[in-house]
Amino acid sequence: MTETNPPQSPQGPADASAAEPTTPEAAAPAASEPGPIKGIRVPFAAPPTETNATRTTLKIVLPIVGGVLAVLLIVVAFITAAVRLNEALEQRLRDTAVGFAEEASSGDYNAAHDRLCESKRERPVADYRDEWDAWEGEDWEAEGMRSNIDGSRVYVTVASDAGETLEIRVEAVPGEGEQSLDVTVCGWSDA
Repeated sequence: MTETNPPQSPQGPADASAAEPTTPEAAAPAASEPGPIKGIRVPFAAPPTETNATRTTLKIVLPIVGGVLAVLLIVVAFITAAVRLNEALEQRLRDTAVGFAEEASSGDYNAAHDRLCESKRERPVADYRDEWDAWEGEDWEAEGMRSNIDGSRVYVTVASDAGETLEIRVEAVPGEGEQSLDVTVCGWSDA
């Protein structure tokens, strides 16, 4: 007996399972669709599912502590700046009073006159010369400072090496520049 072979098709063997895929879509396995979401959808964020309580605590506490520390640093910086600004102004008030007393007592009347406030500068130097000649001493030093209740008038007590003591009224007024402050002498008396 002779065996007969089944007829061959031009596309290959008749067995479809033996045929190789010819397109890339046919070669890729079918993607599985995600299943339905388990649970109930809610209109708000779900509570954390973190099981490590320490990590959750650190995530909450560290930013709060960092924020509080940042605010404290800013407050300390502002307080420090205000204190330094106040100290610098007080030193400038003292220096103006001492400089005025030294210039007036040493005979540098024009320089002393230039330190006066506008209302005192209206009078000529000659009007003050007799009074300033009476001040004794060359080296003057600030001994104290006081102000009135609202702080608008500041009195600096200065003493000379010859024992002369004066109370000089100084005022801080806006200067020529945008952020400048001029300190002027607006009066004096024996202390």
